[in-house]
Amino acid sequence: FSALFAPLLLGGRGIGAIALFRMPGKPFSAKEIVLLTTFAEQAVIAIENARLFRETREALERQTATAEILRVISESSTDVQPAFDAIAERAMALCGAQGSLAISRESDSRALATYGAKTMNNAMSYRSYTASMTFDADDKIIVGRVLDLDDIIAFHGESVSDFETAFHAVIDAYIAACEKLGSAPEKPASGKLMLRVSPAVHAAALKAAARSGTSLNKWAEQALSAASRSHKGNPSAGASGEPV
Repeated sequence: FSALFAPLLLGGRGIGAIALFRMPGKPFSAKEIVLLTTFAEQAVIAIENARLFRETREALERQTATAEILRVISESSTDVQPAFDAIAERAMALCGAQGSLAISRESDSRALATYGAKTMNNAMSYRSYTASMTFDADDKIIVGRVLDLDDIIAFHGESVSDFETAFHAVIDAYIAACEKLGSAPEKPASGKLMLRVSPAVHAAALKAAARSGTSLNKWAEQALSAASRSHKGNPSAGASGEPV
């Protein structure tokens, strides 16, 4: 085959290339080389024009956002909430984010403004339990729920410190209640499982994983998941699916 490359040069710096391939192999003519070179030069002009336009537009958007925030501040000198709302909205839009959150330490880490996604998620851990943190934009509270448990444990707080205090309290109360009832508190799984099996079972599992085109860990996870679903539907069934 024949190949022809025309570099994309911007200020003497290569930023790409245009390539042509021809089969069966046949030399490119001088006119074809000039034509491809012209196309490469035009492509560089188009790329540079697009970059300059984008930079101009972004600069204008930043100036407009700054002017809008200053306008809001001047119109609400006694109330910071409109300013925080405007800042959260403009910051999210200009940075291409899905949500924004403004927090003031002077108000006990209270969330002052949120924008974009209706909720913003994070997590907090305590005594091996993990709780989701979801900011409710309507009620201005942080809603929590303990993850990876069948038992439902939910709580909320008006600030990060309130949330942490409530989280510790519900976990301590949950463990104490289980002890009082004489039952073990449910514990979230770590995702790490150590098994001891016979060499024959180990070898059979390796072969089965190889036949399925997956790793042994992935194959075992799928097998355990299927067995646990079967057991959940029929508590009297053992790992093989037969009654025990």
